[in-house]
Amino acid sequence: MPDIDKYIALMHDVKARTTLIDTIRNFQPSDGAPRGNIEMVYLQFRKILEQIAFGSLVANEAVFSAVYDKCAHKYWRPETLLKDVEAVNPEFYPDPIVDSLDPKPGLRAAWKKNREALTKDEFTHLYKMCGAI
Repeated sequence: MPDIDKYIALMHDVKARTTLIDTIRNFQPSDGAPRGNIEMVYLQFRKILEQIAFGSLVANEAVFSAVYDKCAHKYWRPETLLKDVEAVNPEFYPDPIVDSLDPKPGLRAAWKKNREALTKDEFTHLYKMCGAI
């Protein structure tokens, strides 16, 4: 599978996990206790954050393996996770965009920067929250 296809598949999985989060949030447990739902939502958030962090390395499995194997035991600390990934790929954090169909002839889509997307600081805060849950 070409590298770009690996990355696209990973990002599709991120979208699927966000859909799963919405489904879980809307589900009412029969016992009325949402603890399991909360744990499942935060697990999905953590998986999404890890996919964002490691996504840029999916194209180079040897580099990914070296970084992950060396530091996996430290990745409960988001600052360490981001620092290690950034050391391998300084441009690892994706540029968030909003895409839309473009009405201009000959163009299929256009995009603009998504100013409401998760920042690196928010990433760190959310990752810590996931660990606490």
